[in-house]
Amino acid sequence: MGCGSSSSDSEPKLSIEQKQVIADSWKYLYVDLERIGMLLFMGMFDTHPETRPFFGFSESADSDDPKTSQRLREHGLRFMSLVKKLLTYIDDSEKFDTMLLDLGRRHINYKAEIGRASCRERV
Repeated sequence: MGCGSSSSDSEPKLSIEQKQVIADSWKYLYVDLERIGMLLFMGMFDTHPETRPFFGFSESADSDDPKTSQRLREHGLRFMSLVKKLLTYIDDSEKFDTMLLDLGRRHINYKAEIGRASCRERV
């Protein structure tokens, strides 16, 4: 599942067993996508407070509380809905990659840094 539409032997592949673990795990996450999405972003803010301003919060955890933000709650739900959609394409690397590239392109408009993403040259 790399950047291009063609696969190569060097790209990591998920085994059938790994895909089953993902599907089984998703059943537990799927029951509360909004809460899981919020927890994901709160964890990101804890480990990377420099990301808070991208969501309208100051870097200081003491100044405002993202947990009460309806906008962040909705963004978390959109993110988890994207994960759900990606999982439907887990066996179609072209569609999977296209969705991720589109997401990356949209985030460039928000001045999000790509960091170590392997697809940075394609976005």
